[in-house]
Amino acid sequence: MPDIERLHELRTPTLLLSGKQDVDELRLMADVLAASNAFVERLELDGGHLLHLEQPDYCATHIAAFLASS
Repeated sequence: MPDIERLHELRTPTLLLSGKQDVDELRLMADVLAASNAFVERLELDGGHLLHLEQPDYCATHIAAFLASS
């Protein structure tokens, strides 16, 4: 992962959407991103890699709520 050693420097609230059925490598990356910084809010959804296509309404609702709270 590029710049993994700098993830702790992130100061912008960040929403991380990840799929429970995504490939192991990408789920591991999401685990690392979520654990590396308190500004990262992870939402793990039922789905794979293309959550915005698999569950567009659900994703849009959570993105809108996140943006409204930021």
